[in-house]
Amino acid sequence: MPTDTQPLFESALAAWKDGRPAEARALLAELADESPDSPDVWLALGRVCLHLGDGMAAFAALSEAAMLDPASPSIALALAEARWRTGDAPGALSALAGLPPTDEVAAAAAAVLIGHDIATPELADLLRLAADLLARRQDWTNAATVFRRLTEATPDDSAAHCDLLAAELTASGLVLAEVAVMSPSQLVRLRRAIAAFRASCRLAPERPALWNNIGTMLAHLESRSLGLIGAKAAAAHCLTRWLALEPDNRTARAAVADIFYSRRRMDQAAAVHFGRLIPSGPGWEEQPLDDFLERLDATLADIERHLAAPPSAQAISAIGHALAGLGLSKEASAMFHRAHQAEPLDPGHRVALADMLVRHRLLNDAAAFYAGRPAVAYPPLVASAP
Repeated sequence: MPTDTQPLFESALAAWKDGRPAEARALLAELADESPDSPDVWLALGRVCLHLGDGMAAFAALSEAAMLDPASPSIALALAEARWRTGDAPGALSALAGLPPTDEVAAAAAAVLIGHDIATPELADLLRLAADLLARRQDWTNAATVFRRLTEATPDDSAAHCDLLAAELTASGLVLAEVAVMSPSQLVRLRRAIAAFRASCRLAPERPALWNNIGTMLAHLESRSLGLIGAKAAAAHCLTRWLALEPDNRTARAAVADIFYSRRRMDQAAAVHFGRLIPSGPGWEEQPLDDFLERLDATLADIERHLAAPPSAQAISAIGHALAGLGLSKEASAMFHRAHQAEPLDPGHRVALADMLVRHRLLNDAAAFYAGRPAVAYPPLVASAP
């Protein structure tokens, strides 16, 4: 760039930084006419046009910059974004796939992948890069989306299926203590977690993280259901498989020891905790895990079907009954409360809600609902799900 145009270039950048992009664009367009051989000017003009939402102008300016400096990663990255903004998402991803694997490239790829169902084997490395970035940022919902794209692009990648299981599990809110009540839409994410577990188990059953993730899911379900879901045996099987694969893993030992402790088998709990025992044999290796997952998946499919139906008190109540069948009484209570609010004269919603209150020993409130007294104070147990 000629030195006599440097002050004008700096003025344009200052205008953009100060929140005057239209002024910056005008100055940069003037500079581009005066210094058409400067890639920096074309790059800045393209970025300002992207900021203003003018994708076609941005693409034209950035194409000029790319011809002047084809080796510049920053120009290639901006040009890929311009392709995306002008509707060429596949072209944008192809361009990003050819760039060095940086966080900036990963973030740009993630932005495209979240909104476009694109998954080809040629993009596998880029998909992994974007998914890992989202996971590091703990953006679990979008991480699960991109991991799912990765499993579609590379169906034989057991690590991708295992990572999808972990992302879906976290996105569901099941393992997050701050999520007191899971919404049905969060809960049905566990269907994809189960599918990812089955795929990964078929490809690489010796992967410790696989059994850690599915065992953690089942243990949290058992805890949230206050033992009513019947997942303890399946969780014990998975966590024991994890410990068998990683006998020196203290977290795995603690998880299995907790299972013995919950069964009042104190000597065995201590033996596992201190590394003197790795459980095996009948009662641990032969638990009906598949049967439990089949039942859980069928119930979640039923919930998903009701979520897709037109909104109605009956559909909401049906979701509540499915949740109650899983032992998730807080989540079921939230659904029965919504159904009761929608149809306060329907005794079925009121009785179902009272049944959930009985589970939590809120007997006075339950009696009021059974009797149909509307003045009862509503307990925190059944606050609306997030």
